[in-house]
Amino acid sequence: MNAAIERILQALEAAGCDPKPCGEGKWQSLCPSHELDGQKHHPSLSIGVGADGRVLLTCFGGCPVVRICDALGMKAADLFDAEKPRPGRKPGSNGKPKGGNGKPGGGDENHKAPGDEGKAYPTAAEAIRALEQRFGKRANLWTYCDKDGKPVGVVLRWNRPDGSKEIRPVAKDGEGRWRITGLAKPRVLYRLPDLLEADLRIPVVVTEGEKCCDAAMECGLLCTTSAGGANAARLSDWLPVKGRPVVVLPDHDAAGEKYGEDVAVLCHAAGAASVKVLRLADHAPGLPEGGDLADIVESSDWCGLPLPKDARPEDVGKWLLAEAESLPEWKRDPATEPGPVVVRLADIERKDIEWLWPGRVPMGCVTLISGRPGCGKSFLTLDMAARISTGTPWPDGETCERGEVLILSAEDDPASVIRPRLEGMYADLSRIHLLQAVRRADADGKMRERPVMLEDVEAVEEALERLPDCRLLVVDPIGSFIGSKTDTFRDNEVRSILGPLAALASGRGVAVVLVAHHRKAGASAADDLAMGSRAFTGVARASWHVLKDRENRARRLFLPGKCNLSAEPDGLAFAIAGVRPTLLWEHEPVSKTADDVAAEESQGSRGKRGPEPETRNRATEWLAQLLANGPLEAESIKEEAKLAGFTWRTIHRAKDE
Repeated sequence: MNAAIERILQALEAAGCDPKPCGEGKWQSLCPSHELDGQKHHPSLSIGVGADGRVLLTCFGGCPVVRICDALGMKAADLFDAEKPRPGRKPGSNGKPKGGNGKPGGGDENHKAPGDEGKAYPTAAEAIRALEQRFGKRANLWTYCDKDGKPVGVVLRWNRPDGSKEIRPVAKDGEGRWRITGLAKPRVLYRLPDLLEADLRIPVVVTEGEKCCDAAMECGLLCTTSAGGANAARLSDWLPVKGRPVVVLPDHDAAGEKYGEDVAVLCHAAGAASVKVLRLADHAPGLPEGGDLADIVESSDWCGLPLPKDARPEDVGKWLLAEAESLPEWKRDPATEPGPVVVRLADIERKDIEWLWPGRVPMGCVTLISGRPGCGKSFLTLDMAARISTGTPWPDGETCERGEVLILSAEDDPASVIRPRLEGMYADLSRIHLLQAVRRADADGKMRERPVMLEDVEAVEEALERLPDCRLLVVDPIGSFIGSKTDTFRDNEVRSILGPLAALASGRGVAVVLVAHHRKAGASAADDLAMGSRAFTGVARASWHVLKDRENRARRLFLPGKCNLSAEPDGLAFAIAGVRPTLLWEHEPVSKTADDVAAEESQGSRGKRGPEPETRNRATEWLAQLLANGPLEAESIKEEAKLAGFTWRTIHRAKDE
């Protein structure tokens, strides 16, 4: 393990991202940029090491590397191992003048990493000595003690020549040995013994960072802070502030505000007698961006605080407590309080349903169009897109409002299929758009294109933001845009993908049409024909089926399934014809429903032995998915089938489908 990966892993650990090994030279953790919100997340950050020793960071939520580094308080340069040459540099060169390595202590051989990663030391002094062999003489050292005053952790700081800092923790493990790692959780607060011995009536001042806390002590204040930086407050035990008045001093930047809010929430939850937040920048106009109480104490004019020139640090402390007395108590925003969220219906503004295709396809909702392969589903959605692009009335004569269309298509080539079909329908091609890929930064900061997946609903939203007049989003077929890690037969997993998409449709007022395939065997209800989980039809507010007419092979039936937002509409019929193929719609409605056709087809299944078609269908699809990556031993299949709730006899019959 080189210095760079150790530095990143320790920063992730300190921030509460909980990095875990997941293979040789690989780790995974929560992303510090978007997953430290207190909610449960599946870790989306992948950490690895490149051939040149560089740390490779990949957030599958799409966070750029720069944003991840910012969240850790680091720079992109920290991803490189100082002991290995970076691309473009000669071996043995660090890109700086000879004699300096950019870290305290110079650049001679004595400051190379001694290879002690993961090593246990009998004393804290020996662990600190190992770090100083690597980084040189430390600038600061702060000791964390337990309630009995015994040291359990040390935090060291080195000041870099470029003005940045290097922070490394050393902590005692469960066996009394010392390791170069973060304090055990829950972490003790800094200066805990002083806090426990103090009178309950004395206000406790909470700062961000040990240096600032020492400045508060110099001002005569009872003070504390938590280990690990601005993102790790929740990893400490805040119960010692119970029954005490607390004054929080946020740093003068966004990270400081977040830390201050986190501390206020934690102290309130721990039972503090009161919590107040004092923003020093409101009273010290000379406080720099990112500044704190330490900057005020070090300043010749107290950064503009209303104090006389001959004031002492103790006067700063007295002013601070007096100012805090006049502040209102901090109260948590009710919108962020834990617990049930109850809304009176009288407070909900009524909203009428808007329609893309009146009575058939609603705006702001998901509509499912399904059918067997080759029955004309994609042709139908392109016909819809062409009408929207030109404002041509719908086949039943209803008005079609003109707008733009966004299409995600995985099966038809844009140049040889999609464009020619749209041209044959006389579409306005300037109003129809394809979302073909999404561009994201990889671990080395380079932008690369990758396929669009609905897990990355932010990419779809970004595309819609560029098309303010978009009225229709088509996903064709839905199965091609759900990642391989999602089990499309599990209702909760499918809903985790479609739920955000439905919320996006509602929020932007756009109609979303999902195209799905029918399974091979029949079903008693048409909406059960769609492949995969029933969540596909469950999330949809309207469901339509494209079916071949059994009495006329050239004729297609467009028939309703579920209709949550309107009375059940009539079906329609069309044919695909012409030199430039297009849809020819019939003027007369079709009285049949999709369930009628499904019932007719299921008649042919009666009298057959074996499981009901629905069970066999699910078993067939489950088996196909299980064997997608190659054959398996029969015993393995039998065990998996048992876990999935299928009998071995059903699997045998599914094999023949």
